[in-house]
Amino acid sequence: MSFPGGRHEPSDANATALREAQEEVGLDPARVEILGALPDYLTGTGFRVTPVIGLVHPPFTLTVDSVEVAEAFEVPLAFLMNPAHHEVRVFRY
Repeated sequence: MSFPGGRHEPSDANATALREAQEEVGLDPARVEILGALPDYLTGTGFRVTPVIGLVHPPFTLTVDSVEVAEAFEVPLAFLMNPAHHEVRVFRY
């Protein structure tokens, strides 16, 4: 799971995601199979987020850029897909 960010042209979301993941956590783009993208999300602060989904093929190693990333971790897909671990929260500012 990675949430890297960077500026991109609208037609360049996949390349941007791969570049930013490499810059921030050292993920080799050759290890990533892009599966697709989720709909854009507009944040309350005006940023447009394009979630790009990829399958990372092992083996891989990460080299975290400590200026941009606090830590790297993995979550098993089975955990994420289990509805018992899902919740909806509403925040009002």
